Amino acid sequence: MNKRLFLKMSLATLPILALFSKPMLAEENIHFSSCKEAWANGYADIHEGEPGYSAKLDRDHDGVACELKNAPKGAFKAKQAATTQTATSSATTSGWVKQDGSWYYFDENGNPVKNAWQGNYYLKSDGKMAKNERVDGGRYYVDASGLWKP
Repeated sequence: MNKRLFLKMSLATLPILALFSKPMLAEENIHFSSCKEAWANGYADIHEGEPGYSAKLDRDHDGVACELKNAPKGAFKAKQAATTQTATSSATTSGWVKQDGSWYYFDENGNPVKNAWQGNYYLKSDGKMAKNERVDGGRYYVDASGLWKP
């Protein structure tokens, strides 16, 4: 193979290789290089076996990575409706928060939403997002991700 052709082919593959050099943020394949990155993307208290968990991020080796209690003030950004994020203040948290492996939604005053729909997600009497069960008096079924699909 001539050197010029080899060089052109090598240069053509660089953009493709660059795609694989960054962490993927797909729902089932989440990777974080640090807890700071996880907190900034709305992830905390990531349990072993959940997307985003890494033994490298589990500093105390208790099976929970990037614990919210260890986040510096202002580092955690709550998830909003699964894709957008909002900054949290030191006094109140609003939006989606994952704690101890469960998702909760907090209103603008920092109160947990209970027995109510937040978009296509249902929050039970304890504030936890329902998953893989019938909700709202048994009228609707939410899947394993918590989503109700009309």
